[in-house]
Amino acid sequence: MEKVKTFQVKEVAAICKVTRKALLIYEQKGLLTPYRVNDETGYRYYNAENISKIMHIRKFQSFGFSLDEIAEYLSDTKELSDVLARLNKLKEELDETIEQLKLRTMTEEYDNQNILKVRLPRQYCYARKAPSQGYEEALNNLRETHLAAIKTGLADRTPKMYTAVLSHAGEYPDVYAPCEMLYCIPMVEGYDGESAHVDAGSAALTLFHRGAYSALPQSVKRLYDYAAAEGAQPNGPLRLIWLEGPPVHGPHEEKYLTQLALPIKE
Repeated sequence: MEKVKTFQVKEVAAICKVTRKALLIYEQKGLLTPYRVNDETGYRYYNAENISKIMHIRKFQSFGFSLDEIAEYLSDTKELSDVLARLNKLKEELDETIEQLKLRTMTEEYDNQNILKVRLPRQYCYARKAPSQGYEEALNNLRETHLAAIKTGLADRTPKMYTAVLSHAGEYPDVYAPCEMLYCIPMVEGYDGESAHVDAGSAALTLFHRGAYSALPQSVKRLYDYAAAEGAQPNGPLRLIWLEGPPVHGPHEEKYLTQLALPIKE
C-alpha cells in the first residue's frame, strides 16, 4: 500500500497561512476532519486533500463568508444562487475599486478632459430634495440624508452616493451657487421604505473630475459644451457622484475624485 504523505499542524499552518486555533475551529464546525489523529498524544496529521480543503475554506473566508455559511455551502445545504449573488456583488465592488485606482494613476489633465458615453444603472435610493445657497449647505444636506439612510439599516455601500441638480439659476449647474438638489443614498435592491426613490437608469455622458470641488464648475461646463457639440440632448438632471473626497483624502483636495454624469436621450 502506498504510504500517504502527512503534515503536522505546524507544517499545515505554514503552508496555508492559518493558525492552529483556526484549524481546531474548522474541525469543531465540521468543516475539516484530519487524516489521522494519534489517540495517545492527540496530535493531528493532515494529508494533501485536507490542505486543499483548508485553502478552499480560506478563500471563501476572504470573500466575507462566515464559517457557518461555508459549512452550508460545502454540505450543499446553502442555495448556490445565494452564493453566486454574493460573489457577483463582491465582483462589482472589486471592479469599481479597480476603476477608481486606474483613474488615480492618470494625470489630472486626462481625468478632467476624457468624456465617455455610459449607461447609468437602475438604482434604489433613499432621497431627499432640498434647496441650498451654496456648497456648505449642500454638504450638510448630504450628510444629514446619508445619516438618515444609514439608520434604516438598508443602505448599500457598493454604489456611491450622489446629488442631482434639479434646478439652478445660472447657465450651468453649480453646487457653489443657489440651486435645488436631490440627495441620493444607494439602498439595497427593492428598497421601498422611507424617502424611497428609484432611478430607472439611462444613457449618459460622464466625466471624471480629479481635484478640488471649487473647480467643478469648469468640468460641468466642459461636459455640457461637449454634449451640445455632439448633438446629445440632456434627459435629466446632472448627477455629481462623490467617489473619493475628504473622508478618504482629508485636506488633499488635488486627490478628490468626482464623477459627473449627464443623462441623455437615446
